Amino acid sequence: MYDQTERPAFGGGAVFMAALRLLRHHALALIGFAALANLALALLSTGVSLALTGTASGPGGLLEYIFGPLIFALLVLRSSDALAGAQRPLGEQLRQVLAQAWPLIALSLAASLITAFGLLLLVVPGLYAAAVLLPLTPVILFERAGWEGLARSYALARPYAWPIVGVVLRMTLVGLVVLIPLILLMLPETAGGGGLLVLLLSVLGGAALVALYAVAGYMIYLRLRELRDGGVSDVFR
Repeated sequence: MYDQTERPAFGGGAVFMAALRLLRHHALALIGFAALANLALALLSTGVSLALTGTASGPGGLLEYIFGPLIFALLVLRSSDALAGAQRPLGEQLRQVLAQAWPLIALSLAASLITAFGLLLLVVPGLYAAAVLLPLTPVILFERAGWEGLARSYALARPYAWPIVGVVLRMTLVGLVVLIPLILLMLPETAGGGGLLVLLLSVLGGAALVALYAVAGYMIYLRLRELRDGGVSDVFR
């Protein structure tokens, strides 16, 4: 165990750039998959809401809390496989995710609530919570942490929480760069007749952000494991 003076640097900038490189080199496998999965989920939730209440917004939205974490977990696995140069069938990846389905769903919701509560109280506690819980999905998937996932994620990330906050802020900045133009395009004054194009861009933009968070979460987890267990991967150089 390193003390504060001996602890090696986390290298948040290098981790973030490694995530961007992986996302760029495997855009179709990651962003394309995220777009198709999120679109299918949106159609499913809308269909359920229409069937139950006759409106597009309704109880079908609850499906996003169930399937959203599973889609995110699949993106984390696809990030890991892309970095390793592996091409596993989707069915094999899905089986690995479903084996940890309930902890992924429940603990992802808990992590979101903890982070949101921290942001409502003060911004800094929310950022800290987001940082220490960002490795949650990889911890559950690769370490089979199950219901101990929150505690294991916190223990792994806590020594480097503030450098990870830096990565979270970088991702937030990228999110603003992507989302603000899309929001402006969707305004009635600017949408005009390009509704379909705006919808397509919004789907791709949202998918890119989800994929970025999944890739960055995996890269942060990988870097934390290296710092804990020893060794430095060339991917961060």
